[in-house]
Amino acid sequence: MRLSFIAVAGLLTSVSSSLAASYAAHEKREVEDPRWLPRDAILVRRTPLHYSIGLKQQNIHKRHDFLIDVSDPTRPDYGIHWTPEQAVELFAPTVKTL
Repeated sequence: MRLSFIAVAGLLTSVSSSLAASYAAHEKREVEDPRWLPRDAILVRRTPLHYSIGLKQQNIHKRHDFLIDVSDPTRPDYGIHWTPEQAVELFAPTVKTL
């Protein structure tokens, strides 16, 4: 019994060491203190901040059907392409979203 325990322990040790040898860290992240700020940094209150806000669009679930209507020769709307204004109007967010 004692011999089998030693054999199993030795086997587990050799397997774990071979797995550790094949492990490689591809990226290391350094955590910086969020309170840190370079001394030469100048913060100006009037500096514009540019950002984008995504709004939920309407009729997104129908976009495949609209595409098929325009591109399938058997459909009555085949070849009748939308203007940019029509596309914006159809997929624009609802008033409730705004």
